Amino acid sequence: MNTCPIEIVNCNLALSAKPKIHLYYHNKSDSKIRSIHFLWYGINSENKPADNGVEDTGVSGGIDEKGLHPNEYGNNTWFSGGKTMKKVVAVWPSEVIYADGRWWHAGRY
Repeated sequence: MNTCPIEIVNCNLALSAKPKIHLYYHNKSDSKIRSIHFLWYGINSENKPADNGVEDTGVSGGIDEKGLHPNEYGNNTWFSGGKTMKKVVAVWPSEVIYADGRWWHAGRY
């Protein structure tokens, strides 16, 4: 299995009526990246999965299509996906598309 080309450097959750998640990340690869799909898991004040739609699994995500050059750092902010999120428990890149059309993904399809 190929190593993930993205390193999550920092994650912050800004609490408000619509919580926002801010990620700071690094392209560790030797290739230009065209887009990154991130996923995160958050919990509410009762330590249960935060609301994020019909099933309230606590998992939500965002896509960065700004691109990253090799060894470049990037950052982006997204709405967390629900109003009850109080803490981000985990964040990870689920898919990376390189500029040359190759791709990397976490897990199996």
